[in-house]
Amino acid sequence: MKRYLLTLVLSGLTLWGFGQENRSIDGAGNNLDHGEWGMAGTSLKRVTTNGYGNGMSSPSGQNRPSAREISNVLGDQQQSIPNALGLSDYIWAWGQFIDHDITLVHTESGEHHNIAIPECDQHFDPMCTGTQEMPLERSSYDPTTGTSLANPRQQINVISSYIDASVVYGISPEHNTWMRSFVDGKLKMAPDGFLPYNTVTGNPAFPIDPNAPDMVIATPGVTKYFVSGDVRANEHPALTSLHTLFVREHNRLCDQLKAQNPIWDDAHLYERARKMVGAYIQAVTFEEFLPAMGVTLSPYLGYDSEEQASVMQAFSVAAYRFGHSTVSSDIVLLDANGSSDGMPDLDLAQSFFNPTILPDLGIEPVFRGLATQAHQELDLKVIPELRNFLFGPPGSGGLDLLSLNLQRGREHGLADYNTIRVNVGLPALTDFSEITSNTTIQQQLESLYGDINDIDPWVGMMAEDHLSGKLFGETMHKILKMQFEALRNGDRYYYENDPALTEQQIQAIKNTKLADIIRRNTSIEFIQNDIFKAYPFDAVSTTQPEQDVFNLSVAPNPIGASFSVLLELERSSKTHIQITDIHGRVMQEMNLELTAGKQGVEIKDAASWANGLYLLTLTTEQGTSSIKIVK
Repeated sequence: MKRYLLTLVLSGLTLWGFGQENRSIDGAGNNLDHGEWGMAGTSLKRVTTNGYGNGMSSPSGQNRPSAREISNVLGDQQQSIPNALGLSDYIWAWGQFIDHDITLVHTESGEHHNIAIPECDQHFDPMCTGTQEMPLERSSYDPTTGTSLANPRQQINVISSYIDASVVYGISPEHNTWMRSFVDGKLKMAPDGFLPYNTVTGNPAFPIDPNAPDMVIATPGVTKYFVSGDVRANEHPALTSLHTLFVREHNRLCDQLKAQNPIWDDAHLYERARKMVGAYIQAVTFEEFLPAMGVTLSPYLGYDSEEQASVMQAFSVAAYRFGHSTVSSDIVLLDANGSSDGMPDLDLAQSFFNPTILPDLGIEPVFRGLATQAHQELDLKVIPELRNFLFGPPGSGGLDLLSLNLQRGREHGLADYNTIRVNVGLPALTDFSEITSNTTIQQQLESLYGDINDIDPWVGMMAEDHLSGKLFGETMHKILKMQFEALRNGDRYYYENDPALTEQQIQAIKNTKLADIIRRNTSIEFIQNDIFKAYPFDAVSTTQPEQDVFNLSVAPNPIGASFSVLLELERSSKTHIQITDIHGRVMQEMNLELTAGKQGVEIKDAASWANGLYLLTLTTEQGTSSIKIVK
């Protein structure tokens, strides 16, 4: 309670000092009537039937086959299976980035629910001992729960449930303070624009800082590593690259804000940039990521104070683990010419928790590769790197992610697949053929489980036939829809509801794509706007117009109250001119019919514009060109 009151006091100081209200670091006080909703350190939300074996705390599914046996029968993937929708590797990369912004459950309970390994398992019991187990420690939980049938065990989400960019900034004052430079609102960075290292300056050449935030690092011998808002930031290069991108974006925004508002102090610059970064992350999630997968949300009608935006159990340990099936074996790397010469693809198994890889590569090759490769189909299959060699070889730390998914769902007390369907408003199924039209999978499910009412929820959801035009079946779609609507509708600071943002700013944020953020924070020139769709590099780079295709210029530049746009067209064309400020706000736009040859278009309404940088974009049937202008 003291922590919650302190957060409210700090939030109040922010409001009085800056003229805008800002999120607390840990999510406290978002809901004014229920300040603990969605706050770090509170329970995952249980909206489906409690499936504990004893109704209180013992794992569910005691009569089901070993999770590893199920994994071996259903999950063995021997070849690449690109998804039918042509979606890119950004689906699983962004999906994990958002997962790390809304959920983290520690496993420090002291209780174990190890996974029995089938005798003579090729990878985990090659000596046929029949005694091998895969370790799994049960999740930490609220010690006041699990005491009765009316009070079942509830696991703790140690980060805030809101999509609030805690993945960038952290959720504790100590972590957040370490991340900040306290100069012009900026976050610490290492040289060359990488995340700060756990050293006294953030530069890897300096000694380790004993006060640096702890980060998960599973590679023996690695003592210097990146620090970001979430402890899992070093897990693999794609994830680390996204962390790096948004720290760069924060610092870029600070530079722009300072130029526009030279009297703002460090705290004001920091909070405004944090607000904008959180808004961009929300916009990419709701306007790009979810629609690309076919998740259809109800229209946004504004903030709902009765909506609890906490993360659901069925989402956290079942539905949202769909991404584990979509990961590819290699992270593709491409240079500025779209070539992989001299930079072979990164083997995922060799990249886990190896932060030394990225500085030599840069984040650009990773981002180009993610955009070109179609992710693996969402199905029951999981690549060997995750199913047999997660974080190391078997016997030396290696694990099976599919098995862990099932066992985690069981130890959290998730009910069976059919019960969860009914809980979320879908009809119970009575035959295995109603789950999937694939007769082989039907037979495998029946052989493993026997009873359709005993299927693990992750298995049932992943086995479902996909809905038309969507990445998954109806149960997973329903749970994702419920969860993301709650995260949007129950967030008082959701960007479309934030009173600190004008309507123009909100629209500009909504129109900002992940590709835009990548372009303005990297050296990448060619990357598709629709970044969640996979495109060959050549298909993107060869369709990008040359910037001087129209001999475009502005006079005078710097501009005054009026100025002229000078251009040359090869032929008559319908023409669209748009001018935006550094936040993407549209300052002026017009549609014209222009004739062939050299000409000028007069812009008269710039007197009220603030001094600063603007972008003018000219679009015709010949292509698009842009030019920066200064007032």
